[in-house]
Amino acid sequence: MQKGASAEKEARQHLKAAPQQHKLAPSKLTEEHQSITTTQQKERNESMQRLVWEQAWDKTISPGDRKKVEVAFEQANEQATPMKYIPFWQARNYRGELLITVIVQNFSEETMHFTDMPLRYSEDGELIASHTFSFPNLKLDAKSSMPWTFIFPIETIKQEPRLEEGFLEDIHP
Repeated sequence: MQKGASAEKEARQHLKAAPQQHKLAPSKLTEEHQSITTTQQKERNESMQRLVWEQAWDKTISPGDRKKVEVAFEQANEQATPMKYIPFWQARNYRGELLITVIVQNFSEETMHFTDMPLRYSEDGELIASHTFSFPNLKLDAKSSMPWTFIFPIETIKQEPRLEEGFLEDIHP
């Protein structure tokens, strides 16, 4: 298994077991979005963004979590920008690392590569952690979205997170 896929699998396992796991508030997952059928989703995705699953995610995600990602994707797909990170889960693992799961959306016409990506995680406008990520074998095709967990090493955490209402963003030099 590739290093990135191994780290991703570990992150998903910790997210399931993490006692400090926090998910988006149920109020953000409206009944309208929860009732979208697979057929309706496919029709909408043909004209908009399409959700793709990295191989390890596709094999290991539970049906319930898959549906939650699909619902969050549908909601986020309504407001297109060139690229954005839609918050999904925030947690700490047993090593104290910060796990930030997002739906990465690439609205551009070009494939996105996950190399030398300086990112920061903030809550209420306060910097919580920043780190440069590289996953050389990972890419996201144009006009596609996929879930991914970014693991911030403990030494990159600037202050204790609340694990609520956080967001991930690019650090522009």
